[in-house]
Amino acid sequence: FFFFSSRRRHTRCSGVSWARRCVQETGINAEYMGKINFKIERKLKMLGIVRQTSRRIKASQLRRGFASQIGGNKDLAKQNVAPSGVVRSDRLQFSKERLTDFGELPLGEIPDALKYDRPFNLSTLSNGVRVATEYWDSPLATVAVFINCGSRDESIENSGVAHFLEHLNFKGTKNRTRVQLELDVENMGGQLNAYTSRENTSYTMTVFKENTGKAVEILGDMLQNSLYDKNQVEAERETIYRECLETSKDQLETTIENSHYTSYRDSMMGQPILGIRENIGVISQDMIREFHQTHYHGNNIIVVGAGNVKHEQLVELVNQHFGKLPQTPQAGLSPKPREKAHFTPSVMMIRDDEMVNMNVGVFFEAPDWSHPDYYAFLMFQRMLGDYSADTHTGHHLNTCLLYTSDAADDLLCVDLGGRRIIKKKKI
Repeated sequence: FFFFSSRRRHTRCSGVSWARRCVQETGINAEYMGKINFKIERKLKMLGIVRQTSRRIKASQLRRGFASQIGGNKDLAKQNVAPSGVVRSDRLQFSKERLTDFGELPLGEIPDALKYDRPFNLSTLSNGVRVATEYWDSPLATVAVFINCGSRDESIENSGVAHFLEHLNFKGTKNRTRVQLELDVENMGGQLNAYTSRENTSYTMTVFKENTGKAVEILGDMLQNSLYDKNQVEAERETIYRECLETSKDQLETTIENSHYTSYRDSMMGQPILGIRENIGVISQDMIREFHQTHYHGNNIIVVGAGNVKHEQLVELVNQHFGKLPQTPQAGLSPKPREKAHFTPSVMMIRDDEMVNMNVGVFFEAPDWSHPDYYAFLMFQRMLGDYSADTHTGHHLNTCLLYTSDAADDLLCVDLGGRRIIKKKKI
């Protein structure tokens, strides 16, 4: 069968004579029709589907068979409605009618089409480790371990140790070397990621659902049996130092870090997540092990499963691979108390003559994670949206632009009251 498409209709055709009729109905010009006929005849000869002697008979049979299939649905075809009751235009593109046309709703009520509710389960093991799952049918499963510690739990003397610890957890354990760890993840087609923030550290694995047990075992091995060898610590200093330098070149990251500093000057919340740069050379193996023993205990850990992960299965796996964790810090160690970070309104200006653009950040105090208005604030943030000139270019938007860049060959674009002036340096 051959399929011809036009803006007006879609017709399925077979054979040469029937193809001519299809072409006439779709309004294709005669010259194009001749080219199509030639291609069809050549294709039929090559495939041997229809011989020259029986082509008309075969085409007629196919035509009658197809016509009989659509004969009973002529009214539907005229109405441009499919047998399923869906308008043809909606079959070509997803309809958003259910998401937008729900009428007036009482304050706080969510439309049925937008309601989001999946089964959620939470259990606590005997050593304090919490296990949470959210199941849905999927070929993949994601398992994440969240530790309630970050740069906020450091001091000025060991600033950067949380990020240092995260790096070293990928460098090998008592049971597998760094190379073996990487091969174990790659050979099952998994993804292993980690990040350190101001208030928590996360290690996440995404695997096929049949490899969930292997993922939990790898995460448990990394977080409990890493070596933190002196040679590894020394080798990682250069990597972390280069990461700090690259972050300092990122204008957005620099603006955000400086804004945290000026907003929380008397708290560790104001210090950079990667740590004070001068501390990279002084962080020792003992500092890293002490931070691990202080914060990586049962009461501080949550294991989360999402996707094709059954709750009972994950609880059993976590109990098997995380059950030996102590519930509290080891004897003689205690975490630094988290003092309330007081927001301090202030203005901070940093001049860099090598920067092409100016970066401005305006920050204000917002609800924390436990505040009842937290999710309303996230909705407000989504409504404001974001804009990036290098992504959206701004040429089709009603925006005032003034920028110059070497990458744009000294392109100058100025929008003055609707008049756009563009100058470009000749090469």
